[in-house]
Amino acid sequence: MTYRDLIQADIKYSKLALTGTDVFDINIAAYHCQQAVEKTCGYLSQKLGVPSKRTHKIEVWMEYLKDLGVKVPALIDEKALTISEWESSSRYNINFVEAKRSVADVLAAVESWLDEAEVARVKRIPRCEE
Repeated sequence: MTYRDLIQADIKYSKLALTGTDVFDINIAAYHCQQAVEKTCGYLSQKLGVPSKRTHKIEVWMEYLKDLGVKVPALIDEKALTISEWESSSRYNINFVEAKRSVADVLAAVESWLDEAEVARVKRIPRCEE
C-alpha cells in the first residue's frame, strides 16, 4: 500500500457517500474529501522532499505549498477554511450541513490535482528572479 492508495481510498469513499440521499451521507463525503485534500498536500510535500506539516488545517497547507512554489487548485485554496471544518464538524457537530455540490466540486479538484502531480511530478509556479 502506498500513500497515494490512501488518498485514492478517501476519494473512493467520498464519491460513494455522495451517492447517498441524506445529510449523513454528505457529511461522510465531506470528511473523506477533506482527508483526500490533506493527504494530497502531505503527498506533494513528500514528493518534493520537504518536511510535512502536521496539521488538519488546509489553509496552513495551502500557504506552505504556495511558499514552496507549488501550484495549488484555486477552488481548494479559496475554500481552504471550509474544507478544514469538514475534518471534525462533519463528524461531531450535530448541526453540520454541507451542500452536496460543494463537496463534489472540491472532490473533483483534488482528484485532478493528484492526477496532475503524478503526470507532471509536482507543478511549480515559476518564480521571478529579483
